[in-house]
Amino acid sequence: MSLDEYRYLSILRFVADKSRQDGAPETPVDLHTVLLGLAANYPDSLSYHDFKHLRRYERRRRVIETLLFQPERTVDLLYEDREEYKIAEMRNSDATGRAVRIMLHLHFPSTLCMTTASLMNSTKPGGLFHDLLSCCRTIIADEASQIPEPVSVSRFLRKVVEYHSHIKGTVHDKNGL
Repeated sequence: MSLDEYRYLSILRFVADKSRQDGAPETPVDLHTVLLGLAANYPDSLSYHDFKHLRRYERRRRVIETLLFQPERTVDLLYEDREEYKIAEMRNSDATGRAVRIMLHLHFPSTLCMTTASLMNSTKPGGLFHDLLSCCRTIIADEASQIPEPVSVSRFLRKVVEYHSHIKGTVHDKNGL
């Protein structure tokens, strides 16, 4: 069972950069992969300002990812490159938040995969997905970053009819919520 069986669904997986550095498997539905492809995949649906923002986000995100996943390159950075990295890192949170808002307008996910900790952080006021829970079903699978091709999602998609929270093996049925 894999995500290929559910191509018709819009699945989004949020994996923290730290988990990615630690070797979490990457998928085409990972948040930053999706965000990096928005300008190319939806050019006719974007305003001029959104398009410019996404291109700027792409440049800065690539700088961050280069240094995250190739730390040996930090040794030889020129002053200008260090400054570019500082700016990218400093503005990453706001830029990601705006890119997520653009994505939600263009391409609303039917399923969002994330760890419990990420869910708690990203749905609090000011978080990336603060207003998202009111319009979604929630399935929490702890250690979602370790699911290579969120297989549990495809299993849950067959069974979920009501709103469920799955937390470390326990199920709390939230009928009517």
